Amino acid sequence: MSLVIYNTQTRQKETFTPIEPGTVKMYCCGVTVYDHCHLGHARSYITWDTARRYLIWRGYDVQYVQNFTDIDDKILNRAIAEDCTMAEVSETYIASYFEDLRRLNVKDADDYPRVTEHIPQICDLIQTLIDRDLAYAAGGDVYYAVQKFPSYGKLSGRSEDQMQSGASGRVDAGSGDPKKRHPFDFALWKAAKPGEPFWESPWGQGRPGWHIECSAMIRSRLGDSIDIHGGGGDLVFPHHENEIAQSEGATGKPSSDLLGAQRHGACQRRKNVEIPRQFHHHSRFARNRRADGDSPVYPASAVSQAVGLYRRGDRLGNERLADF
Repeated sequence: MSLVIYNTQTRQKETFTPIEPGTVKMYCCGVTVYDHCHLGHARSYITWDTARRYLIWRGYDVQYVQNFTDIDDKILNRAIAEDCTMAEVSETYIASYFEDLRRLNVKDADDYPRVTEHIPQICDLIQTLIDRDLAYAAGGDVYYAVQKFPSYGKLSGRSEDQMQSGASGRVDAGSGDPKKRHPFDFALWKAAKPGEPFWESPWGQGRPGWHIECSAMIRSRLGDSIDIHGGGGDLVFPHHENEIAQSEGATGKPSSDLLGAQRHGACQRRKNVEIPRQFHHHSRFARNRRADGDSPVYPASAVSQAVGLYRRGDRLGNERLADF
């Protein structure tokens, strides 16, 4: 029996045919490590772990890669607030991630690339986009020229006037940045401000933008083409939309050949209203320990009940999965 999956980009179910028979290259966007995981993360990574386990059960050799975003403005802001380094913030919440997700019996990925390990690859990808006239440097920053990519918006189906409202507060079209040629151009490289941590680049000291990171890590760890690209529903726009623009622009290949089937889990909702990320911490699942020091594994029934309460709109507050 053929395996059929839903593809976000084509908006239909499709027969799954891997690029290399018997092998599945699967990349799932991981967490930005500036805080503890919440129920939305639990639901998402249980979903992708289940998909990966099923593919293995079907006999595929699955190469499952999930990144850690350890360079981001949110990490920088947390480091400033706590008077520590971005690396210290990242290490704290990477350790927290593993503690939480292993308790949910989520299998480790085969590889966990970090942005800090891929600065040369990111710079190379940005330079390729500049050479192809799809990106431009401006005052130490580098932006992707959205108008140079005519099919921009094909993943999300958004028109230009709908792109103002993006996921996770990551769209700044209304910022009036004078360096941008077009309001919806997005940053590939950000020049460092005085006192900020930085990495060296051909455009000066700075740090990569959010979207370019995954494009570079996918190419580095899995090659130009993969079979399944997964993530939360809130990543469809702008993150995965921008990944398509970057990857297609750099290679000249269609995204169907590069990123395979685009799969997205639904966002957490209360009373049919999507929950903004800034409120997710109120439904955080905690790391209670028993008196004997052992860390209990949360049973599937507890996860199901907690996520079910969350979706039905019941008040969960700071209750913990271990209490169910």
